[in-house]
Amino acid sequence: MVKVSRQGAIMKRSIIILLLLFFISTLFSIQNWDKLKLKGKVKQFEEINFNNDKMISKKIYNFNKIGFLIKVEYYSDDSLFLSTVYKYDDKNINTGYIDYDEEGKILRTHLCEYKNDRLIQIKILDSNEQLNYTGKYEYDIKGNLVRMEEWNKNNEIETYHLSKYDEKNNLIELSHHFPAGRSQKFQYFYNDKNELIKEETFYNDIKEFVTLFSYEYNETGNIIKTKKINIKDGAEIGKEEVLYKYFYYN
Repeated sequence: MVKVSRQGAIMKRSIIILLLLFFISTLFSIQNWDKLKLKGKVKQFEEINFNNDKMISKKIYNFNKIGFLIKVEYYSDDSLFLSTVYKYDDKNINTGYIDYDEEGKILRTHLCEYKNDRLIQIKILDSNEQLNYTGKYEYDIKGNLVRMEEWNKNNEIETYHLSKYDEKNNLIELSHHFPAGRSQKFQYFYNDKNELIKEETFYNDIKEFVTLFSYEYNETGNIIKTKKINIKDGAEIGKEEVLYKYFYYN
């Protein structure tokens, strides 16, 4: 049996949370090329993640001809393990999304509820269509997400997450608050182009390491490479690289 440390468990959970926050950032009345800051009529793009020069995961994003995200495929190494399909109403508002396993069987159904074009709640149903989880979301007057709550199937709050922003609406702090007083916090720093250049990671308010970012773009203006270097106590402890490949409609 593989034992996971408390810190490792928090990190694994945070990755799931950050993925969810990505979807939240796009689950408004628009979820298209503009919202995702893509240039050109992108049909599909691949996001390939490397850790210390070894490929560890890949995501493939698919768009329809009018630019709306319709499917995301998740791979571990080269093996598909999850697909997410997005649903829209006749006004192109995302009404929810469905997760499928590698065999095409439904794992979860996500039902979205909006108020004033802002996502305020997601209900997640399991493969038997039973309520398993509810996410609730609050915003500031600028429309930035500032609080996310996770409620279990017994209608009990389990964890909550807080966000802070600068005057340009850039996310500058994201904190996760778990049972028994445990917490994890990220602080973000940007350059004059509003590109993320540094991330500081804290566990229970103790700084653990710093991540530095750099970017490369193609001639269309889409990002093609992100480099990340993790530093602890002044020494490099790991590096990550994300490559992006784009395919366009004619």
